[in-house]
Amino acid sequence: MVETLRWNERSPLTDDVRAAMREVLAEALREAARTEDPGDGSTVMLGVEGAIGDGMWAGSWKLQSYFVEDVRMNPRPFVVVCAHQGGHLTKASVAADVVRTPADRLYLVKQRLDAVLGRRDATAKLTEEVQAAKSGAVSVKAAAEQAWKERDQALKERDDQIRYRDERTKERDAALQRVAELLERAERAEAKLRCLDAAWGLA
Repeated sequence: MVETLRWNERSPLTDDVRAAMREVLAEALREAARTEDPGDGSTVMLGVEGAIGDGMWAGSWKLQSYFVEDVRMNPRPFVVVCAHQGGHLTKASVAADVVRTPADRLYLVKQRLDAVLGRRDATAKLTEEVQAAKSGAVSVKAAAEQAWKERDQALKERDDQIRYRDERTKERDAALQRVAELLERAERAEAKLRCLDAAWGLA
């Protein structure tokens, strides 16, 4: 139901233009009734349009609807239809307050509820993804720590093997040195015996 229309005509309009503006306004009001208020001081362009004639530059008209909320202009949200002629020159406008039926209000409540539930579901999904990411990070950290432990253990075992090899090498070198010393003593003893044998032979 369209309330009192507020006309603003810079020049007199023909009946066909006024009728077209009323039709666009009625449809725009139905769209606005199921659209959230823009907020004080805000304007939203609605999808309802109209045209009279062929081409903007041939004397034809372009009708565009807007949803406006501005307490400085009107205490209630309203729809205004502007009639443009000759490019974007506004020749006239008609406005009316948005009146919502119980069905319209119920529709908006459902829309708000769906939005709340949608945000809740999105938040829950994001929370799950964050938890999964945290769990994955913990698993990766644990795997990395285990890998480092295994690496440290492998390095320790390698160092132990190197140390064992060095100790065995030292023991082998010491044994060889001892053998060399014994051989040298044996050669000296043998040389002494030969000298003694020679001395006894001369006697």
